[in-house]
Amino acid sequence: MLARDLALLVFAAIAGCSSTLTPNNPIEPPITSLSLNEPRNIALSPFRIQTNQGTRAFLSSQFRAHRPMEGWHAGREYPIATQTVTEELRSLGMRVFNPTEGLLAPGIRETLDFLLSGTVQPIRFEIHDIPAGNYSEAQYRLNLKVVDARSGETVWEGESEAQGLLMNDPAIMSIWMRASIARNEDRMAHLLITNAFRSMIRAHSEELNQVFSLRAASRR
Repeated sequence: MLARDLALLVFAAIAGCSSTLTPNNPIEPPITSLSLNEPRNIALSPFRIQTNQGTRAFLSSQFRAHRPMEGWHAGREYPIATQTVTEELRSLGMRVFNPTEGLLAPGIRETLDFLLSGTVQPIRFEIHDIPAGNYSEAQYRLNLKVVDARSGETVWEGESEAQGLLMNDPAIMSIWMRASIARNEDRMAHLLITNAFRSMIRAHSEELNQVFSLRAASRR
């Protein structure tokens, strides 16, 4: 009995250390409450950085270093946000077009239901270097704006934040390489933007269902 209890105690201690040294945040489950009777056609503008206020830093507990890195620039496109929101909209049953397709392709403009735009604000992105590994910690804010394609009226706006920890990709652990930093930032951004989008839509699912249903009814 004593040996069994000791074994359980050791296992619990190891598990506790493991969870401490390998931070990870899961992606929120997909949205199932937003049900559309028919697809909606949306023109999605590229997402851009909202302000210059976010900060990047490399923190090392091994070398006791805190090294600021170049921050983000307001107005600059943030492709990972556009890509992530596009994937999420399509998973909800939307047909997503970029602005060029939506405005110039023959026959597409007349079929558009909504114009969607937004901004992303990376508030904080830190790379932590610890004896047991290397991980990223970040906080992002996502803003969305939905406009009726016919009337030009804003029919919905929302904002959501997400933060979390994620182990860096072992295949690109060279922290001093610019490509490595960008790759790990994209992985973290995808996670947090996905979570921010899903939590925002989930919190307003009834409201958005009504918005999309009214638009569909007006086309009949």
